[in-house]
Amino acid sequence: MRASSRAGLGLAAALLAGLVSGMAPRPSGWTMMVVPARYTVLQVAFDMARRFPVIVVSYQPRGEEGPLLHAWDGRDWTYLTLDEYRNGGFLRVRPARAVLVGGAELLPEQLIEASRWCPLVLNLRALDTPGLINGMGQILRFRAADWKWFSARYNMPLIDRNAELRRKSWYDHAPEEVLPWLQEDRGGGWSGLGAPGVSAEPAPEEASGAESIVEEEAGPDYGPEVAEPAGAGTAAGEVEEPPLK
Repeated sequence: MRASSRAGLGLAAALLAGLVSGMAPRPSGWTMMVVPARYTVLQVAFDMARRFPVIVVSYQPRGEEGPLLHAWDGRDWTYLTLDEYRNGGFLRVRPARAVLVGGAELLPEQLIEASRWCPLVLNLRALDTPGLINGMGQILRFRAADWKWFSARYNMPLIDRNAELRRKSWYDHAPEEVLPWLQEDRGGGWSGLGAPGVSAEPAPEEASGAESIVEEEAGPDYGPEVAEPAGAGTAAGEVEEPPLK
């Protein structure tokens, strides 16, 4: 990524980490990230799984045929039929929430309906790296160490989105205006599935190479990068392997 691009892709940091963690504790249990099989999106998902109990499922839209699905077991991709995904039988434990990544034009309707077995289903529309990290930072309640790790990992600066608000009286603002907001759009960037705010924006053009649709039952031909970037530090504790059967 060029330096000029990095300057405009800062992560909106939760610099009120102590206050936020006291008012809104981290969610418990596993989170299932269901992401399009695109290299940059999957790398962010893998990094989430390095620091948090996150299950990674990839999808590739195929029209009326239904999406091509694979789950990452920590070592390799496991092919899933839509029915296997729908009944959750590929997992030993039920995740506390599912995060479906992609806008309305990209996310298959069959996949949305098949995800309703999860207690909580969220839609994160962003496909760009800063948007994905910012959105997951809200959902997973990043702490200061997490923000620093992702900042170093992707060579992006942290931005305090709340500096101006803190210069004003707390009592003059609703809590959601004072607490850190991590997405660029004030609409939230992620929402309860089916709620107002789910974007109908067209999907980005399909990329070539590793991001193209693959043959039946063949998972994406790439996995997580294992190299640790300089200055990224270590992951936040040992995270269990994904609870796939």
